[in-house]
Amino acid sequence: MTLAVLAGCPGLASPGPSPPPATPAPVPDQPAPLAPGVPASAATGPAPQTIDRAAVRRADARRLDDRSYTVTQTAILAGPNRSLHIRWQRHVTPEGRVKQSFRADGAGPLTPTVTRSDLWGKESRYWVRSTLANGHVSTVPQPERPAIHTLAAARPSGYLAAATYDINRRSGGGAVLVSTGRVRFPRRPLPVATATPRNASVRLLVTADGVVESLLVRYDTSVGDRQVQVSISQQVTAIGNTTVSRPAWAGDGSPQEP
Repeated sequence: MTLAVLAGCPGLASPGPSPPPATPAPVPDQPAPLAPGVPASAATGPAPQTIDRAAVRRADARRLDDRSYTVTQTAILAGPNRSLHIRWQRHVTPEGRVKQSFRADGAGPLTPTVTRSDLWGKESRYWVRSTLANGHVSTVPQPERPAIHTLAAARPSGYLAAATYDINRRSGGGAVLVSTGRVRFPRRPLPVATATPRNASVRLLVTADGVVESLLVRYDTSVGDRQVQVSISQQVTAIGNTTVSRPAWAGDGSPQEP
């Protein structure tokens, strides 16, 4: 009788099979960046994000510093009784040979004194041909590029602003970046006689391998006591397919063939 009671006691029952070990919840993969220094767009849609500007510039330099390319920039300033339209085009070879053109047309206080200028050369040996507003033309050798040939950033990556960006995947790879909130430029976007930029916006296209391929900057500023609107666009094209030859107007002698 005693054995029968003990056998029915729950404390002495045979243990059942062990439960299976718990499986940890899968950790979602971190989305791959759309380009060097550019994070993937937010899963919930466009949301302000920061980019690693130094990483973007490094990737852009790796892709372009040893290749030929063409950069075209257009800048337009427009306001009451004053305007300025500037176009630069810069052709670069892997060896550093440069051919650059500058064209300007304006009115009022923004009327340019130099309406066109062409440059050809390398490093400290350049030929420059310029046309003034009065029609005078000069062709001279120069040890460095004149100021009008250094107003524009060398490439769109030079305009990367400190800002947050709405980031979207670009068709074909890469990213479209549109600034949000306050924008702080690393340099004055257009260093002519204007006040500090206000209400600035920036739109960039970056390829998957890191080339900042195009840029559009807009902002308000003032010339004298009048407000003007500024629009700057810049594109990189003909990567690996740009050539630079000596123009007919570049004289013989110094500077020697770069």
